Amino acid sequence: MAGGTAPVRTVIWAGHLALPLAGLGLLIAQPRVDLVWQNNPAHFWLVGAVALGNVVLAVLIDRAAVRRRDARLLLVALAFLAGAGFLGLHAVATPEVLLTPNAGFVLATPLGLLVSGLFAVASAARYGPERAERIVRRRSVLRAALLAAVALWAVVSLVALPPLTAAQTTAYVNGLAVPAAACFVIAAYGYWRAYRRRPGVLLLSVLTAFALLAEASVTVTLGHSWHLSWWLWHLLMAAGFGLVAYSAYAQYQREGAAAGLFDSVAADATVRRIREEYRTALDTLVEGIRSGRDPVTAGLAERFGLTDGQTAVLERAAEALAAERDQLRRTRCGSGWWSTASCGSPMVGRPRRGR
Repeated sequence: MAGGTAPVRTVIWAGHLALPLAGLGLLIAQPRVDLVWQNNPAHFWLVGAVALGNVVLAVLIDRAAVRRRDARLLLVALAFLAGAGFLGLHAVATPEVLLTPNAGFVLATPLGLLVSGLFAVASAARYGPERAERIVRRRSVLRAALLAAVALWAVVSLVALPPLTAAQTTAYVNGLAVPAAACFVIAAYGYWRAYRRRPGVLLLSVLTAFALLAEASVTVTLGHSWHLSWWLWHLLMAAGFGLVAYSAYAQYQREGAAAGLFDSVAADATVRRIREEYRTALDTLVEGIRSGRDPVTAGLAERFGLTDGQTAVLERAAEALAAERDQLRRTRCGSGWWSTASCGSPMVGRPRRGR
């Protein structure tokens, strides 16, 4: 059943992603439908709120990257931080709110999309253990370089250096947005392959976010300022970042703990290591239950960031697994397949050699 519904869900998902591009095509083909709506305060607060929320999201993913020592999560966090930083500059450029707009601030969004796209496509690549560890160790340098680039662009925009002239804005926008769209498409494809190997809600939301940001990059080049086609790329960016934030919030509400929220987004090697850690923890708990010792679930709960509810579930699972292993041991001992010494031990024995 699952195999039959998967293609249908894929078609539905792709159909929803195609709707914004279909709307953009309609607005371009029918200019009279591409209405003008210039609301400066609405633009400032919408873009500013999306940028601020994205900073929070980037920080959460960065903390998960450090906790798991995962290069992919770190690069995803930097991709979101880049989008937030340059989008914030675009918010500051809103006319008649804080500053007078200029070409530098107009170009902040496509430039931010390009930088974000480069981090996104880098996150979709596969790294060996040593290279991944080097990336994680240099997280402070990468983060500082990104923030410095945002600050430098702000200064360049404020002083209005000669290359940033209004006459060249359109050419610059196209030159930045096209490769940005290509980067997000490549990144989305990489995450699609990862999702097919191990489906996860957060992994799907990041994949969808990168697809939406690719569409936003295309829309930036075709939209007309203050028209509906121009507002569309704002909404696409808000939807992309917002989807990841909402998925993380929904998972937090469901699990009651922040630890492990972004584990499904991590690299394959990290996911395997996490599963092995949980398997080892469960075995430790089972051995404690079967030997009659205190299973020290508090230590395991602290180690893995589990809530009281999750700890209770872990205890019940360990008790069920211990009972199942004891039943299996008794069955095998009764059949004479296992050694007598092993049958007398509360631990699972080993089969005699030669049998």
